[in-house]
Formats: sequence, C-alpha cells, structure tokens
Amino acid sequence: MGELVKISIYGDSLALPRKGVVKYKERYFFLVQEWFKKNHNTGSFQLIDRAKGAATVIEILKAYEHDEGYFEFPRDVVMFHFGVVDCAPRPINESKRQKISKLPSFFKKIVIRYLHNNRSKIIKKGKEYVKTEKDVFLKETSKLLEKASKDYKKVYVINISPTNTDTEVHSPGLTKNIKIYNEILKQTVNALRAKSVYLIDINKYISERFEKIDEYILKEDGHHITPLTNSVIAKMIIEIELGNMVTQFGK
Repeated sequence: MGELVKISIYGDSLALPRKGVVKYKERYFFLVQEWFKKNHNTGSFQLIDRAKGAATVIEILKAYEHDEGYFEFPRDVVMFHFGVVDCAPRPINESKRQKISKLPSFFKKIVIRYLHNNRSKIIKKGKEYVKTEKDVFLKETSKLLEKASKDYKKVYVINISPTNTDTEVHSPGLTKNIKIYNEILKQTVNALRAKSVYLIDINKYISERFEKIDEYILKEDGHHITPLTNSVIAKMIIEIELGNMVTQFGK
C-alpha cells in the first residue's frame, strides 16, 4: 500500500473548472495529482479543494485558518491562486455595491446594466475602487504564506495572468493593477526566504506570448484561464517537483 499524499488548493474561480471551457480533469490541480500517482508510491490522496468564485485573499485566509482546525499537518503540497478579484478596478465601492444588492429586482437590473455598460467611463472619471487595497493585500498574503510555509512541504503561488486588450479598455487600469499586485506576491514570497515556497510566474509566460493570448486567457472576460494555461501551470509545478526529486536522489 502506497503513501497518503496530502494536496490542497485555495483560490478564486481561476482555480476551478469552468463549464464549457475547462473540465475537472483539465485543472492543474488534477494534473498534478495524476503526476504524483505515476511518479510516487502514492496509495491515495487526502484533498482540500477550497477554490471559490470571486474569492479574495481575505476569504482564502479565513478558509485556510478554518481548515487548520480540522486537518492534520504537516501536509505535502498546497497551491494558491488569487489576486485578480482583489485588484480589478471597479466603478463603485463595496458599500454602494451592498446598497444596490438590496434594491428591488427591477431597479437593481437597471443599475447593474448601467454600471456594466459605462464601466470604462466611470472608472476614468472617478476614483478607482478595488476589493482589497494594496496594504491589506500585502498583510493578508504575508500572513497566509507564512502559515503555509510551516504547514506544507511545498507551497506554490500562482500569480495573476495578464489580461487582453479588450478587457483593459472595458476595465482601464487592470493591467497596471495586475503588475502592482503581482509584485506584492513576488516580494512576499522572497521575504519568506523559504526554500519550500515557489512563485509560479504564469504572467511572464503568457506575456512573452501575448500575440497568442486568446489561447491562454478567455477572450470573453479577459481573466479566466484555458485548458492550455492549466496545462502550463501543471508543468511548471511538476518541473520543480522533478528538480527536487533529482536533488534528493543526488544526495
């Protein structure tokens, strides 16, 4: 009987399958599991799958701390994939969003339609709002990764993919914010100085192939990832795992 491998994922909707686009077995989370089955003496998996649509780093940290009370540590591998929900420019702040959500259905639809159709104009004319301010993003990410570096043998942080031109026009400032928040992710990983924490720079990979961005990022929304991108992320993680295997056997 093989060993029990404990793998976890925490993220926003980019870490999930997507109906009609990304099948469950095309997720990088699944592909990494398959690699472990083929290359390790794996008997079974104990999985924590905490990917959730529209999740911010604050929500992800809460989910992680919840799981600390139920699962035994240390665990083997954890993958984190978040940031775009935190940094995307929005035409109104969270307080106004809450007020709109309480409007009668008819009026709510009118307001939402107006905001969607005029998003670019509103953002350009007014203040840019984000769900998670930069200082909060840094604080929460640092706390999350510090915990994970002690709880897991390997920690993989997937950064925010670039957006396409149409989405940047619709949501001006997204490209700038992606760069800023990715730099925070990079600085946080580097500050830990932990050999077990790795940044998966999918942004750089796709940016170097920007002329083919529609193969990596959904054209319709400019941020969800395709099966090809899932495959690339899985390969990046597996390359690190292979490198560690060579190091271990070489000792």
